[in-house]
Amino acid sequence: MVKEDISQIFIELWQEAGKSSLMRVSGNSMHPFIKDGSIITVSHISPEEVRIGDIGVFKLPDRLCVHRIIGFTNEKSDSFFLEKGDNFFNVNQVSIEKFIGKVVSIKSDEEIINLETPLRKFIFLAVGIYWSLIFSFYKNIIAIKDLLNIKSNFFTRNLSRTFAFFSKTIPMLLSRLVSLGSSEKKSK
Repeated sequence: MVKEDISQIFIELWQEAGKSSLMRVSGNSMHPFIKDGSIITVSHISPEEVRIGDIGVFKLPDRLCVHRIIGFTNEKSDSFFLEKGDNFFNVNQVSIEKFIGKVVSIKSDEEIINLETPLRKFIFLAVGIYWSLIFSFYKNIIAIKDLLNIKSNFFTRNLSRTFAFFSKTIPMLLSRLVSLGSSEKKSK
């Protein structure tokens, strides 16, 4: 058996084990909201139940990926999620077939954050829509620049800097907004 087969069997067993599973996160793509070493609860729902702003778990060729869903797209007969890490500016397209589940809670440090409260669902939806609009705007500005044959590096550099600023500021604001309210202290 190759590594890919074992990985797929593990994921299928994990999904069949119940409605939700725990997973330790490594990496900083969702920092500061989800910190390296945090434990997330993943609800194994169908891709049709996912909404813009939800945090999804995806199976990539070499790892599992935990990123925010900012949109959906179709190409030919295939459907894709548009996803991005809160701490990064890049948007990726991931096949709906690679979707494993949705993050419903986060345990880090001394608190548990339930992501299924109405306020947090609203905040996540607003953030997802925000990123969707920002990236549509960015793509259109670049297309107009190319159409008008603008060769200015100044234009491109400053546009990229502006979006990079928002890419760093929004996650910090999101982290503070979501941690407000009904987090629970872990029992010792």
